[in-house]
Amino acid sequence: MSDLKSIVNEPPEGCSANPNSDENLFGWSATIFGPDETPWEGGVFGLRLTFGDNYPEKPPRCYR
Repeated sequence: MSDLKSIVNEPPEGCSANPNSDENLFGWSATIFGPDETPWEGGVFGLRLTFGDNYPEKPPRCYR
């Protein structure tokens, strides 16, 4: 639960993430913004994340 609060309240620079609903915290949507002065500058990259019961021992599954 602390990971959820941290990423929503203080997201790392260049990205954002939120759960898809308040009822299901296992599915998230995330956005990564292309860093300035890189080939990805201006890019917006959307991701879907699915967290399993074994998180944080195993990473979430990530989809585009």
